[in-house]
Amino acid sequence: MRKHVQWRHRKFDARQRSRTAEGNFLPAARDAAAELSAVDWDAPKAEGLSLAELARRFTTEFLEREWFVTGDVPVALFSDAFVFKDDSVATSGIRSYGLGVRKLFDQSNARAELITVTIDEAARAIVATWRLEGGVNLPLRPRIPPFVVTTTLGVDEKGLIASQLDEFAVPGWRLLAGALLGAWAGPPPAPAAAVLRAEAAAAGHAGVVGADANAEAAAAAPRG
Repeated sequence: MRKHVQWRHRKFDARQRSRTAEGNFLPAARDAAAELSAVDWDAPKAEGLSLAELARRFTTEFLEREWFVTGDVPVALFSDAFVFKDDSVATSGIRSYGLGVRKLFDQSNARAELITVTIDEAARAIVATWRLEGGVNLPLRPRIPPFVVTTTLGVDEKGLIASQLDEFAVPGWRLLAGALLGAWAGPPPAPAAAVLRAEAAAAGHAGVVGADANAEAAAAAPRG
């Protein structure tokens, strides 16, 4: 049992060292904080929203802010206990998440474009599919091949977003290979967001977001 615990500690320490080393290549946290100085991290919470209302607010705000790559988070929609996870990173707190995203992505070309937004009543969650594209602030400034992400936003009893799980349509290692070695080593690029929305609509998927980001956001629909 002790060996198992020690192994887990070594694995955790190695993972932390890797993340620290990666962080050293990124812009300083104070730069990200300055860029996001307009965000009120202590904003009052928009408690009491239904899942449908929260999904509409999420969609409207996201079309304007694209905070999955900008870090420009609508803090009012998020719980103070918010946690984030994908296949390589986990973090706690909406401010830490926002600053981390801002540091990671090249703000001159990174995009997060919504495809669909749906509600999972049973899981008490909002599920968004979106297209990610752009450069990252790592050595050599690699550019990620466009790909689709499915994000599940868990909602607490107060109607606030308490968790976010990002799942990639392709393995992370293949995305990294494409970014570092060129298109030949990566996955086929995802079609443009407008094409993905049209395909989703043609296939009868619920919650397809309007193609015009300036139009009224599509009302979120329950998952079928």
